[in-house]
Amino acid sequence: MTAISVVEGSAFAEVLKEEKGLSFWGGVDAQTGCVIDQRSKLCGQSLTGKILCMPQSKGSCSSTGILLEMIRAGIAPSGFILCKAEGILAMGAVIGQELYGVDVPVYTVERENYDRIQDHQIMKMKQGKIYVFEKGEEL
Repeated sequence: MTAISVVEGSAFAEVLKEEKGLSFWGGVDAQTGCVIDQRSKLCGQSLTGKILCMPQSKGSCSSTGILLEMIRAGIAPSGFILCKAEGILAMGAVIGQELYGVDVPVYTVERENYDRIQDHQIMKMKQGKIYVFEKGEEL
């Protein structure tokens, strides 16, 4: 599927999909990478090394700092797929590239394509394209 690269980069990981916005400030533990927002269906799950899909992020610019700390600690998501481009997570991803040399791509897709994404799919994000694989499928 075609996407728009808000922050360029590549990722290959399992998808975790949230149906509403998730704030990294107060919603994600920056020490463990786990979702702590009790209202999230992802509560208790680790975002580390996953591609997080959600319609948009939620919360203040403090989420930028939480994502940046996760990148520094090596526990950040591998990438983000959103329906709506926004600057909060994108800023953290860009600063993480500059300071730590770590790519955390941020892509946007049309809502109809977002709706086709399923939890636990394996995805590859590269050069504005998203490839979906079945578990165990040869690349």
